[in-house]
Amino acid sequence: MNDLTMDVEYATKLRHICPPNADPSIRVPLDPTTPFLFDKSYFTNLAFKRGLLTSDQDLHDNLVTKFNSDFDSSNTSLWERKFPLAMVRLSSLNVLLGSAGEVRYNCRSTNSF
Repeated sequence: MNDLTMDVEYATKLRHICPPNADPSIRVPLDPTTPFLFDKSYFTNLAFKRGLLTSDQDLHDNLVTKFNSDFDSSNTSLWERKFPLAMVRLSSLNVLLGSAGEVRYNCRSTNSF
């Protein structure tokens, strides 16, 4: 997602919090609505173009996956049942090792080693 497709107010807020050359220790909550709760608000925000992670916003906006995303975010008990199952599924994906991938120390740049 880029600034042109993101909610204007949210994009402006993010640019203010994280300007170019900002301190890399700055943290932005994934969920601007309820940042200290573990709930479905992150997914509800996707419907309003306030997805911090491009991959999640793209999944929400894709016509094939949009219905499930909207339905899950509108039904708290369903979301609470499906979310742990999704995490288990994600954990079974192949982890990139060695030169195939890395955990970045600074999300703005690749590690320099």
